[in-house]
Amino acid sequence: MSNPPAFNPLDKQNLGESIGLALSRCPLAPLNQLSKFKGAGICALY
Repeated sequence: MSNPPAFNPLDKQNLGESIGLALSRCPLAPLNQLSKFKGAGICALY
């Protein structure tokens, strides 16, 4: 019996699933209603 591969949170598949799960837990908001902030920030459109 072989051991399953170790979980790598930085693997592209795992990282994508983690981001998708986090986004699905956030409430939707129109971009024009977001407050201004300094810096580049991250925007995800879906």
